[in-house]
Amino acid sequence: MLVHYSLPALLSSISGCIAVPASSSNVQPSGTTPWQYGGPDRSSGYCFGEFQGTLATMQDVFWNGTYWPTTIQWIGAFMDTLLGASDRSFTNALDCSGDVSDSVATTPLTSEIEKYFSEIVAYYGDEDVIQIFDAAYDDAQWVVLEWLEAIKFINQYDHYAQSSLGQADIARFAHRAHIFYNIVQDQFDTSLCGGGITWNPALATYKNAITNELFLASSIAMYLYYPGDSLNDPYPSPAYINATNTTLPALPGLAAHAPLLLQNAVEEYQWFKTHNFTNAQGLVVDGFHISDNQTTCDDRNEMVYTYNQGVLLSGLRGLWEATGDTSYLDDGYAFIRTTINATGWNAHSPSVASQWAGMGRNGIMEDYCDAPANCSQDNQIFKGIYFHHLDLFCEALQTSTPLVAGLTKLASAEMAASHAKNCASYLPWIEHNAHAALATRNDSGVIGGWWGASYVNKTQEPWPTWAPPKPRGSTDLWNEPWVLQQPPWTCQGRPGCYEGGRGGGGLSGNGKRMASWFAQRRTARKRDINDQGLGRTVETQASGRITYEERAFAAESLAKQELKEAFFAVYDDSFLDIVGSKPEVEAVLSRQYKFAHEAPVYMPDQDAVYFTSNVLREKDGSNPHIEITKASRQADGTWNCETAPTDVSMGNGAINYQDKILFCAQGTKTHPGGIVVMDAQAPYKTKTLVDSYHGRLFNSVNDVVTHTDGSIWFTDPTYGVEQDFREKPQLPRQVYRFDPETGHIRVVADGFGRPNGLCFSPDEQTMYITDTDAVHGDGVDPTRVGTVYAFDMMERHGSHFLANRRVFAMADFGIPDGIKCDLEGNVYSGCGDGVNVWNAGGRLIGKVLIPGGVANFCFMRPGEVLMLNEERVWFAKISEGVRGALLHNLGIDVKTSSS
Repeated sequence: MLVHYSLPALLSSISGCIAVPASSSNVQPSGTTPWQYGGPDRSSGYCFGEFQGTLATMQDVFWNGTYWPTTIQWIGAFMDTLLGASDRSFTNALDCSGDVSDSVATTPLTSEIEKYFSEIVAYYGDEDVIQIFDAAYDDAQWVVLEWLEAIKFINQYDHYAQSSLGQADIARFAHRAHIFYNIVQDQFDTSLCGGGITWNPALATYKNAITNELFLASSIAMYLYYPGDSLNDPYPSPAYINATNTTLPALPGLAAHAPLLLQNAVEEYQWFKTHNFTNAQGLVVDGFHISDNQTTCDDRNEMVYTYNQGVLLSGLRGLWEATGDTSYLDDGYAFIRTTINATGWNAHSPSVASQWAGMGRNGIMEDYCDAPANCSQDNQIFKGIYFHHLDLFCEALQTSTPLVAGLTKLASAEMAASHAKNCASYLPWIEHNAHAALATRNDSGVIGGWWGASYVNKTQEPWPTWAPPKPRGSTDLWNEPWVLQQPPWTCQGRPGCYEGGRGGGGLSGNGKRMASWFAQRRTARKRDINDQGLGRTVETQASGRITYEERAFAAESLAKQELKEAFFAVYDDSFLDIVGSKPEVEAVLSRQYKFAHEAPVYMPDQDAVYFTSNVLREKDGSNPHIEITKASRQADGTWNCETAPTDVSMGNGAINYQDKILFCAQGTKTHPGGIVVMDAQAPYKTKTLVDSYHGRLFNSVNDVVTHTDGSIWFTDPTYGVEQDFREKPQLPRQVYRFDPETGHIRVVADGFGRPNGLCFSPDEQTMYITDTDAVHGDGVDPTRVGTVYAFDMMERHGSHFLANRRVFAMADFGIPDGIKCDLEGNVYSGCGDGVNVWNAGGRLIGKVLIPGGVANFCFMRPGEVLMLNEERVWFAKISEGVRGALLHNLGIDVKTSSS
């Protein structure tokens, strides 16, 4: 299922529980060449143990109790399918007499079955069915297969254990499968291409392989396993009407084993087989466009993906069950042989095997994006999908008891033995891939995306020189999603295409919104956390099953590579509202020293940002000092820099203050630090407001924020002495409130390792403070905190207090430094990998990933963010609906760029 299921479980299934003829039960590799090596242990017990371990890793690392927060909806449906298939594998282990069952105690297995089924039930309640209901036609069918797999497990487990487990859930699982199958059941369109289903009605007609393979698989699975549904409620969720302002007609009735379902499957495969979906090598290509003024599929996309080679296998197996026509199995065997050959498995020499063979090399399955590590989140799951459907195809043929009494066919003993022998012949190749995938695991047991990396002594970082050339005439839409905004993908009045999505103008605003969201989401793949070589994810764990939000694997992957470009990483769909439809990020200024470190303050009347450098010194280490720079945006969008000469002593954090700038002066060994006001015009005169706590000098004041009541709040860590420009500290590391009207100063929070950035929520009811204790003068210690804390603002006896300290979030890479909120209450912080964004509930929803990270940043005009990256300044353009809370609360009017 994950690679976990797909490989080790598949191995244990085939080698442990099916009737393999004696002549082939001990299948050996077809040769002794090194690329055909099966790994250290070929026993089914070993494989079953790896199956259990990788499934446990997937759930322990990536499951949050009700869903996998780091993945997207259709992949969530497939991963839930894997849970159901895993439980079926566990049941097989209990039921079969092979060495798997001998090696596993019954009670622990039963507990695992019940545990994973409880997670299937939990996912039913938390599945984002509203979003996926209005998405593309392929997405809907993953949901159909998901809940049919759960029903298959329930019935299988009941047959084995006479258990009531899940029996009460069958009706609602069947109803969800019915609702989602209803989306596609009448979409087989013979007016274009002679048949088939288009991928997405919000795009120009594209009869692609996956949508049609899924229609084959879902139709025949509905025919075989769907138990019927008496409900006519058409809504995927009770919240659908309120969420979409859309009403739907009643759900048409659909009986169990309805002949229409078998007819759909037969017609679909007949159309697919006769429409040239395979290239000269026999691999399934991605799909067909229709040229202008044509009705035939005449423009083939030659791109090849691994999952397109696999999904049809389960459909072919189901067609044999329903019809007894052995040609369906024969076609399946042919597709499998083609795929295995296309990995180089049957090459005659290592030098030949090491060359790209169409779907891999060295006998190991690959997608084109694996080696360069530019796979989208979607593409990372593709190999797991292949092996899951291979597993379904290779289940033992029934010889005595039909799958469905009075409906499905039986195989002769000879035919069942032949099928088992064919599937057993794949074992060495499956073993080889399983061990290759397992070899990519990190210390947490998470599998990488490029299974062949370890074989050629590479890591999961990008290796562009190992990237195979893509097929001539191909468009890699999953990993180059911007093509969807260009011809021939865009509608442009083409027949069968509705800019508004399904139903065209007849859809409500939600239908149009979802169609737009779909195109946007595909485009957003380049901003996905799984792009840019972040090679171990829930998707790769699922694909390996032998593939965070949140987020150890992303941090580890980033730590192992040097980010080469900036991009947006979407951890939650709500981040799409922040980045907007056309986000941009670029470096606008650079120097050969660390001139851009802290204190970015945007002055709208100047359209300029002031900021400070890191600590600068002479070559001999003497004269520690900090520069203040004014960066002004010109009318043509370029930026100019000038130094603002001032006597602010080692300036660090800063904020707008009336028409001036309030700076944190860290001080030196001879000059005290404190809070200083600087004019925002030359000659940049300064005035110190406070430099001590009742006579005890501050350590090295770091960051500052103001409250609408006029008070000034600031942090005071000890970085000055650690960087050898301050004397020994005289105060604890704590947070202060200063009233400039009265001169009164109070400590409002202590107990920090290194208090750093701070900000108020938009309503000023919450204060966020970062603790960067992981960074000391002696370097970085990942066992110390890099955490954002939240406090409630309380007023008692005329004074403000910070109460109810709690962990709000922890940076998964580096430390959270500068921190700010937008008007919606989202919290932004500069971290080791860029600007991280959490919603008000502390959930990481996205990142602006910047090579080298971001220390601090500021909001400018609506939809603009300026980020400081030591030797470079980065500018991001996001949704104009995003506005910084700080300037708003200060009463500073900031107009849009078009105003």
